[in-house]
Amino acid sequence: MTSANISVIIPVYNAALYIERAVRSALEQSETGEVIMVEDGSSDNSLEICRQLVKSFEKIRLFTHFHNQNKGAGASRNLGITMANFPLIAFLDADDYYLAERFSESIKILQDDPNVAGVYGPCIHSFKDDHLKILYAKKHDPGIMGLSGPVIPEELLDTLMGGQKGYFSIITLVVRRSILDQTGLFDERLIQHQDTDFIWRLAKKADLVSVSNERPLAVINIHGHNRIFNEKEARHFRQKLMVKWLSLSNKEGFSPKRRNYIIRNLLSSHWLVNMVPSKLQLPIKALLLLIYGFRFPKSVIAFLKEM
Repeated sequence: MTSANISVIIPVYNAALYIERAVRSALEQSETGEVIMVEDGSSDNSLEICRQLVKSFEKIRLFTHFHNQNKGAGASRNLGITMANFPLIAFLDADDYYLAERFSESIKILQDDPNVAGVYGPCIHSFKDDHLKILYAKKHDPGIMGLSGPVIPEELLDTLMGGQKGYFSIITLVVRRSILDQTGLFDERLIQHQDTDFIWRLAKKADLVSVSNERPLAVINIHGHNRIFNEKEARHFRQKLMVKWLSLSNKEGFSPKRRNYIIRNLLSSHWLVNMVPSKLQLPIKALLLLIYGFRFPKSVIAFLKEM
C-alpha cells in the first residue's frame, strides 16, 4: 500500500455551513488519496460550495445523482464507493470532521494483517449548545462513542446487536474495498440505520478490529437538524432493519442470542407498540409475534420456546 491510499466518501445534503470543515479535515490526513463528495440534491447552497472546493483542491471529486435527485445517504455513499479509485474506503458525514492522525493506526493494522477487513475506533460529540446536549442525552450517551472494551471479531456482531459495550460510528471505520464485493453496499431502502445494517453485515462476514488506543478519531457534530432527533422516523427504520435481519435469521438459523435480540428489538421499535399505553403493550407484542410467526415461523417458534 502507498501512503495515500484511502478514498474518503462524504454524502452532502444541506450542509453548507459545515462541508468545508469536513473536507479540510479529510485532506489534512496524509493517507487520504481522494475525497469524494456526493451532493444529494440539497436545497441550500451546498452544491455551489462543493464546486468551489473542487476548484481549490485537486484531491476532491464531486458527483451528483441523476437530475440532482435527493436519494439519501445510503445511495450517496454507494455512488461514492463505485467511483472510488483507492483500495481503502472511509466515510465522513458532511457535518462531522476528522481529528489529527485519524488514519495512522488504522493503516498500520491493515498493512500488518491482510486478514483484517476493516478497522474502527472511538469518536466524540460536539454540541451546538447545552440544550441540545441535554436533549441528546435523554436517548444517547453524549460522551465518547465507541466500544467500552476489546471485542474479538467473532463476537463483534453479537456485541453490537446487544449494545452491552456500546457502538461505534461509521465515520471511524476504514474498510478494504474488496470485502464489499462479498458483503454488499448500503441498503438504500433504509433512510436511517443504513449504517448499522452495513456494519452488521461487515461484522457478520469479515474480521473488523478496533484501534488499540482510546484517542478519538473524529467528531460528530450535533446541531439540531440531525436526523437522529426524528424519533418517529428512527423507530420506523429500526423496525425495517429488524424485519430484514429476522428474515435472515429465519433463512440462516442465527444463534439464539442473536435471534432473540432481533425479535425483542423488533417488538419494542414497532409503531403499534409505541402508540398504546404501557399496560396494552404486552398484548400488542403477543399479537405481533403471532403475525411475524406466519412470516418467519422458524425464528419465532424458537423464540417462543425459550420464553
